[in-house]
Amino acid sequence: MDKLKADFDETPFILLGDENDNPDDESLNILETGNPNAPAGPEEIQGPFLINLTEPLCAAGHVSHGLKTDAVQGDFLNTIDAGSRDRNNVYRGTNTNTGDILFDQILIPAWMIDSYVPDSCRVFDNAVAAKGNERNRASDHFPVYADFIFVPESEPVEVVEMIRIVSLLPNPEGRDDNHEQITLSNTSANDITLTDWKLMDKADNSYDINVTIPANSTLTVILNRSAMLNNLGDEIWLVDSQGNVKPSITYTAAQAKPGEIVIVN
Repeated sequence: MDKLKADFDETPFILLGDENDNPDDESLNILETGNPNAPAGPEEIQGPFLINLTEPLCAAGHVSHGLKTDAVQGDFLNTIDAGSRDRNNVYRGTNTNTGDILFDQILIPAWMIDSYVPDSCRVFDNAVAAKGNERNRASDHFPVYADFIFVPESEPVEVVEMIRIVSLLPNPEGRDDNHEQITLSNTSANDITLTDWKLMDKADNSYDINVTIPANSTLTVILNRSAMLNNLGDEIWLVDSQGNVKPSITYTAAQAKPGEIVIVN
């Protein structure tokens, strides 16, 4: 718990695995509450430290460990043992084998709950999970899974609109390699850093642009690579870090004369 707090504060993570404990047991209650003195026992309160997505499965009697091939019913497994949770709590503190149990669990930080698809956490119940017999099957555990939707942070629209290509030097005097240039304009009142932006052409060549353009200024980038801007004319796109493509820039062979800068209207 201390390790998670120290190294993953505000960082998305998913904690999953064979816990060797039921969701009602002390170790899992500690992880859920963030309290090292949390008592064992049944509870279904989410968080406040981690949310156990498999806790509702436990409450409904689902198990993931101990099932055998006799649980196969047609193409699916019956993953419910209605008495499993009660047995775990009745025999707490003894060496009694309480039978089938939900040992496999998925926990997430409480603040990540909006990324979880509600009610998607399940014990995998396809009969293929029990393929083989009790001696030669791959595992006596059955997988648990959950669905998430992670929405990437978008570039602010105003940032995308404030950055544009204002000129190109596709055909420098002498060698093109490492001498071609692109000039970008930032018309906003703030410096803008173009992390993971790139330049692309009609032949699917790309060039990563990671520069900071001062407010209300232009910045010329020298393309430190083999020739990219075609001297016979080309179509160029500026692509932001989210894959949004700015309107293309085109120029002709007549415009790409040696040493001449192509001005973009």
